Amino acid sequence: MSENTGFNEVWMDPRNSNILYAAAHQRQRKVFTYIGGGPESALIKAQTVVDTWNKIMKGLPSDVDLGRIGFGNKSRNPDYLYAIVEASGDKGGLFCFC
Repeated sequence: MSENTGFNEVWMDPRNSNILYAAAHQRQRKVFTYIGGGPESALIKAQTVVDTWNKIMKGLPSDVDLGRIGFGNKSRNPDYLYAIVEASGDKGGLFCFC
């Protein structure tokens, strides 16, 4: 991650507080320019608070830069994580990680 990437959401697994998910969003705003995505935009997961964060990219578009990512789950079944992903063309959409 670089100085152009931040986190817009962090979620903790309700069954295990050591499992964290976060949505990283690479962006840059200049006087007449806004760059709203890049290769550092990703959904990432940590198994413990001291663990390194790992990108969860399987099933997401890989041939385009991703933009903002929002995610959530149903409290009845935390094994399902849903992400809505901004991507160029028709590559964005709603994805499920089961």
